[in-house]
Amino acid sequence: MMKKTSLVTIFVLCVGIGLTTYYRVHLKSPAIQFMKDRQLEPPSEYKPLIGEKGGEKYLKFRLADIDGVFFDSSDLRGKIVFLNFWTTWCTTCVAEMPMMEKLHQKLKDKDFAIVAVNVKEPISRVKNFVGSNNLTFMTLLDSDGDVAKRFNIFAIPTTFIYGKSGQLLDTVIGMHPWDSKKSIRKLRRMIDNDTNS
Repeated sequence: MMKKTSLVTIFVLCVGIGLTTYYRVHLKSPAIQFMKDRQLEPPSEYKPLIGEKGGEKYLKFRLADIDGVFFDSSDLRGKIVFLNFWTTWCTTCVAEMPMMEKLHQKLKDKDFAIVAVNVKEPISRVKNFVGSNNLTFMTLLDSDGDVAKRFNIFAIPTTFIYGKSGQLLDTVIGMHPWDSKKSIRKLRRMIDNDTNS
């Protein structure tokens, strides 16, 4: 009887710890807090606010990279564009970055470009993060959050995949295993099959 009581006690403690961990990691995560701070809820059918009325062309923007060099999004026409919104305080964003780097190394010689847009963080913090993690894909600074707002970003990380003529091909909200064989195959198919330019 005593052994059974001990097992029940251990089980209850494990469930309690598990629920507490889930609450702290998921319900108190920076990405969820980002949504609460902006008082935003995911729309039932989510689409980024992009391009002209009735169109799906990606929004034109001009942002500086971590070295202060300005970049215009129109320079990416003719490539499959992987546009990722992130911050250094978002744990899932941080976990996603090495996978994005592996993807970049796999496809950088193709018609493919990764553009990581950091939202509202100091340049020194972003530059240190990029350097310490040996990230080589393009990192731009949305210092005032204007571009994120225009793309209707309500949670991070959020990734948009655009075709070679700027059409929206896919949207992924949350962390994704970008370096998996399945993800790489899917993006290779996009590169090979999208002949628009």
